[in-house]
Order: sequence, then C-alpha cells, then structure tokens
Amino acid sequence: PDGRVVALKLLRPELSDDRGLRTRLAREAEALRSVRGDRNVQVFDVVTEGRWAYLVMELVEEFLL
Repeated sequence: PDGRVVALKLLRPELSDDRGLRTRLAREAEALRSVRGDRNVQVFDVVTEGRWAYLVMELVEEFLL
C-alpha cells in the first residue's frame, strides 16, 4: 500500500495446503527477523493464512561482494 517495491517468497501452489510448510515459513520469518546486519534482508510481513502463504521482504537489487 505504501508503494514500496518488495520481494516475495511464495510457497508453490501444490505445496501451499501443507500446514507443516506454512508453519516452517512462519518460523523462517521469525528467524530472519531475529538476525540483524548489513547482509540480511528485512522481513516486512509473513502470511500463512488464506489461499497463499508467503514472506514479504526487502528487495535487494544489487549484490555486492
């Protein structure tokens, strides 16, 4: 809604009915949120209810070594 461009990590449709995978996705978001640093993306949201399950994350357009 704020116009920000983001990256999505979406569970494949054939796997999205798997409750265990939705739980793992939520745990992944929690783990990512607990780690801070300049080499980690920010997680803005995690959606595990409804038709689609996905993470909404900061989009990194360039990767510098």
